[in-house]
Amino acid sequence: MQALVQNAPMIIGTIVVAMIIFSNIRVVQQQRVFIINRLGKFQAKWDPGLHFKIPFLDTVYKVVDLKEQTIDIPSAMIQTKDKMSLEINGFMFLQVTDPQLFAFANENPVHALRTKVAASLRSIVGKKTLEEVMGGLDTINAEMTSYIDSYAAGLGCKVASVSIKNLKLDPEIQAALDQKVKAEAHKTAGLLASQETAERKIIEAEALILEAKSKAEAQVTLAKAEADAHLLRQQAQADGIEALNRVKPSPEALQLAGYKALETMANGQSNTIIVPSELQSVATLATTFSQVGKK
Repeated sequence: MQALVQNAPMIIGTIVVAMIIFSNIRVVQQQRVFIINRLGKFQAKWDPGLHFKIPFLDTVYKVVDLKEQTIDIPSAMIQTKDKMSLEINGFMFLQVTDPQLFAFANENPVHALRTKVAASLRSIVGKKTLEEVMGGLDTINAEMTSYIDSYAAGLGCKVASVSIKNLKLDPEIQAALDQKVKAEAHKTAGLLASQETAERKIIEAEALILEAKSKAEAQVTLAKAEADAHLLRQQAQADGIEALNRVKPSPEALQLAGYKALETMANGQSNTIIVPSELQSVATLATTFSQVGKK
């Protein structure tokens, strides 16, 4: 017991030393970096793994996260070139590339970036009209990303993207724009309907033209056929006369041909037959043939 009391200071000292040693052992996790200061001055940058800092001399100044982070951009009221007030907020993707510079370049680099984004938004949006802002968000995002990324390089980080998330108009202005959009939609619908009606009328007119053209062509074809038939009949008559002239038939043959012609005429539907004066002597015979033909 006396020995224990005598060795108590040594035991206590050993325990204290062990506690100090264990308390200064650090394990750095993946995707993190410890910035170590010694006596208030940068000493080392600890990468993932097991490390030991000198008690009372070394301090962990800052723990830097190397993973990509999403940083919200607070809402801000910004006025456009045509004096329209907009409430705009957004976000940006940030990743640390130089942990030492990120730790010492600015007391609060994230706050500095947010302030810079707000200033660039006012500068870019203030040079555009409301219509240009509403229709050119992609262009605005690209301009801000380029500007903020060049600024972030001096803070030891990289901004992959800056995007506008919400863009709110004054309620009265929003209502007026909605009415304008509806009116344009109705106007477009009316124009489309008018165009469709006009196209339908054009199609109907073209169909009528084609029909009339077909009828006209049919009439021309019929008239041509009738003319050809008339010419053929005249040619046949001429050929017959020419043949008679060559044969020079006797009066008896001509009278017999007249009888046959009257017989053919009597086979028709008419009650009245007109014959040349040369054949008056055979009128009675023709009438008889006509009555027989009707029975």
